[in-house]
Amino acid sequence: NGTSRIEMDNDGSNRNSVIRQEQRLKSCTLSAPFIFKRDKYFYLFVTREYCRQDEDFSHEIIVGRSKSITGPYVGTDGELMDKGGGSHLTRGNEKYSGVAHNSIYQFDEKNNLVGHAYNRGNEGGTKLIILEMIWNDNNWPEIDLASP
Repeated sequence: NGTSRIEMDNDGSNRNSVIRQEQRLKSCTLSAPFIFKRDKYFYLFVTREYCRQDEDFSHEIIVGRSKSITGPYVGTDGELMDKGGGSHLTRGNEKYSGVAHNSIYQFDEKNNLVGHAYNRGNEGGTKLIILEMIWNDNNWPEIDLASP
């Protein structure tokens, strides 16, 4: 459980060093880390899986940012991601119980979150989801799950 960084040489070979950053988020599982660079910040997006009985969603995407690719990454409140911080980018709604395993791509000069959503309806299963991501005045990403 947690995130790791593996240093690579320019040719793509592994330098055989792994730095482990422990993530202890109330017994939650983190997966699918993705780093996106925009202007002077690196943004770390991760999927956090269901971890409390009182939450009505199965997965959410949280985000933190840093001026260094190796961190430390913090949420909008300044709390370190490796200490349980991170800002909620999206979680479930009435149609989806959660969105997970994302990546960010730029198409036609727009940033898009690509991932999968867990359908609450009788279809069940997951659905490919592509959501436009906008940036607020404080340079934090925002998405609207109601848009697909």
